Amino acid sequence: MVEFDVTMRGEDLYDYNLYHNYRHMEGILTVILGVVLLIVCAWAMKSHANLTYIIATGGLGVFFTLITPLRIWVKSYQQVKLTPSFQKSLHYRITSELLTLSQEEQTVEVPLEEIRSCVDTGKSIVLYVSKVRAYILPKREIGEQLDVLVNLLKDSPIAKNRL
Repeated sequence: MVEFDVTMRGEDLYDYNLYHNYRHMEGILTVILGVVLLIVCAWAMKSHANLTYIIATGGLGVFFTLITPLRIWVKSYQQVKLTPSFQKSLHYRITSELLTLSQEEQTVEVPLEEIRSCVDTGKSIVLYVSKVRAYILPKREIGEQLDVLVNLLKDSPIAKNRL
């Protein structure tokens, strides 16, 4: 059994959103397209191509490679700031069969069999209950219990386990 409290920060949600965005084909293709456009822009500048062409390819390249992560960053920090449930600490209790989440007087219990997948983003452990619902467990909040949690989750009935 592992117990810990989580106070969500913008950086935690940003890490999750980056992982979630760039693990799908759409996110990967966005990065590839942005890099290709920047290469085309550099080539166009070297060959003294039309200024409009240079600006268009460079602008789109910057948009796809830099603006998207910046947009995700702003959205993540705003979401943490504006979501009431993120303003208060969440208490997690995880056993070999059950995830219990509580905040103030509300409690939710999720059997580990209902968790679709478990992934390590580098900064967090994410437990996906569905494609749109996940529990983000920042490693900084888990602290010294991280190894115990990882072993517990590896031995759990979670279908897809990428720890």
